Amino acid sequence: MFSTAGVLRDRGQAIYEMHPLLTSYLRAAWLPSIASEQRDSWAYGFVHVMGRVADQFALRGLDEQRPGYHCQGANFHYAMREAERLGMSVEYRALLQALGSYAWHERHYKRATDLFERLAENGEVSGEKKVEAMAYHQLGIIAQEQRNLEAAEEWYRKALAIKLPPDSQLDAAGTYHQLGMIAQERRDFQGAGAMYRQALAITEKQGYDRGAALTYHQLRRLAQERQEFSEAEQWYRRSLTIKEKQQDLQGASSTYHQLGRIAQEQRDYENAELWYRKSLKIKEEQGNELEAAVTYHGLGRIAEERGDFEVAKTWYHKALHIFEKRSDEEGAAGIYHQLGRIAQKQATLRQLKHGIGRR
Repeated sequence: MFSTAGVLRDRGQAIYEMHPLLTSYLRAAWLPSIASEQRDSWAYGFVHVMGRVADQFALRGLDEQRPGYHCQGANFHYAMREAERLGMSVEYRALLQALGSYAWHERHYKRATDLFERLAENGEVSGEKKVEAMAYHQLGIIAQEQRNLEAAEEWYRKALAIKLPPDSQLDAAGTYHQLGMIAQERRDFQGAGAMYRQALAITEKQGYDRGAALTYHQLRRLAQERQEFSEAEQWYRRSLTIKEKQQDLQGASSTYHQLGRIAQEQRDYENAELWYRKSLKIKEEQGNELEAAVTYHGLGRIAEERGDFEVAKTWYHKALHIFEKRSDEEGAAGIYHQLGRIAQKQATLRQLKHGIGRR
């Protein structure tokens, strides 16, 4: 009946959208006749429900958030204003965080910054230290994504200055990790290493394998940038232990490939080939063609560096077939370059042999 009258619009899956003017009409024509106590009672119920709904959306990815915010975005904003008016702190914080998270995912940085600053202020006033620290951390991420490293560092250090209870130490680990990334970007390798190790001390103590693996990744990148291959290998192996324990085959294959690259850079071709082949076995079994092509390329480089040009060409052509099939022009160009180098080297060898034969 309401759909026929145009008051509601059927969005599918038993979800209906109200006509945008319906709320305005009811507020103007009917709400003034209701006692303020009754209106506040309804508002309490509305805010409570919206706060719970927003809380469920806050930590989801953008693809999951969008449908909910399309239907409930206006309600979330109205509920947030009502929560502030009614002093409903728990719901107010939940709505601030949810709306801030959505604005951040949508890259509306100014709006996200405003919402998280309000959340930090509320956390400070209400004594909710964990909320305050989380808001500062998120403000740091927003500033970092905008390449404002100075502001990001300031926000992160404000988060760390708050003494958190033992059950919230993982939040501090995430902040140390981000400070390490800022230092690394500034080429302050010593400072970056110190921050990463602070993060690692917490994640390993708490048994948080996923967080530890992220920091291992940054530490091995740091070691590679400093040409410290043995240390890089150490971090790769520690990361590999976690991935194998979690049966993360895709992650393990990526680490095998990186271990192959490290061995190759040290001209340890035998171990490099072993790591590459372990990586390739998983990629081929999973049908991951593009990643397999990268490893074919690596095996081609090993054969080329050993002077085994025919084997190198076989690997390069396997990679080229995939890159061309996937219209990956950059990948294909790299292979053409390698094949050109081999042709040049073989021509030089033929000229040398021909010159020796003539003597």
